Amino acid sequence: MKAILEAPWKAFTLGLAVAGILLALYLVQDGALDEALLRFALRWVHVVCAIIWVGLVFFVNFVMIPANYAIDDAGRAVLAKWIAPGVAMWFRQTSHIAVAAGLLLAWMNGYLLEALTLGAIEGFAVPKHVMIGLGMWIGIAMWVLVHHFIWPNMRIMLGLVPDKSKEERFAARVRMRNFARMNLVLSLPVTFAMVAARSLY
Repeated sequence: MKAILEAPWKAFTLGLAVAGILLALYLVQDGALDEALLRFALRWVHVVCAIIWVGLVFFVNFVMIPANYAIDDAGRAVLAKWIAPGVAMWFRQTSHIAVAAGLLLAWMNGYLLEALTLGAIEGFAVPKHVMIGLGMWIGIAMWVLVHHFIWPNMRIMLGLVPDKSKEERFAARVRMRNFARMNLVLSLPVTFAMVAARSLY
């Protein structure tokens, strides 16, 4: 057990194995490999990736950015080399998967267009579609922030874009912080809308 707990990927694999056991128990107890199970699997993947994504939003805003402003250049170099690239990778990949799984799930459940139009194509007659649509658009806005604003500025800040001055890297750090704050603002309404669409309607 010690070897598993010392390595994050081994612990992650163990978690997947336990989830696999739960799936096997479901299938043994009259479960079926059908479309309902596929929809559940998509929702589970969507939720897990959203948890990672939103968790990193909070980590970046409440831990990484304040540390970046509080430490010296040597500390920033360590942060830039060992922490920020991993955060950026997980941010980007989980946001891709969360958005793709969410859109595919909405399509499989038959309300993709209704949600994307915020219920307009059905005369706003289904409040659930309005709410889930708001959540979807906020999630897409967060995805845009990650890929088109946060990551490009983070690349400059980390020195991954050549020929940038210290002043340009500092300006990129400020922009990255501001866009990260926008993601923080959006993280609460997106989770509210998603949970409300499933629980209140």
